[in-house]
Amino acid sequence: MAGCQCETAGCRCEMAGCQCEMAGCQCEMAGCQCEMAGCQCEMAGCQCEMAGCQCEMAGCQCEMAGCQCEMAGCQCEMAGCQCEMAGCQCEMAGCQCEMAGCQCEMAGCQCEMAGCQCEMAGCQCEMAGCQCEMAGCQCEMAGCQCEMAGCQCEMAGCHRGKAGCHNDTIPQ
Repeated sequence: MAGCQCETAGCRCEMAGCQCEMAGCQCEMAGCQCEMAGCQCEMAGCQCEMAGCQCEMAGCQCEMAGCQCEMAGCQCEMAGCQCEMAGCQCEMAGCQCEMAGCQCEMAGCQCEMAGCQCEMAGCQCEMAGCQCEMAGCQCEMAGCQCEMAGCQCEMAGCHRGKAGCHNDTIPQ
């Protein structure tokens, strides 16, 4: 697919409209812009993983590192964030409950609709692929992105080589 590559950071942008300006920048969906290291911009918002902040939908406010507000009306200021969506309970630092009826039992656990995010363990699994933050590995959509060593990509065509993880189906 059309996109951009940030070779020094091992970053790949596999969808159209991506811009990678700083090391560790990842742009995964069309039209996104990443200006700071470790930033991810997806559909309607941005994710800044190095700061621990993720804002994906409108109305998010992230004031402290490790805060994640993904649905409208959610505010997380310190450890033990509050989620205003129905059925959410956040008892431990870094816990996020984004949709109705979710349960977070361990610190940093996220349970969404189609997948789960476990920040303390460094693992994020969303929809079609997985993201491993602590290892620097991100595998999403059609291909994989790996910033640091030791990552594993389970999507078809992804594997880790000497230069990091890459996808056989993406032109190098």
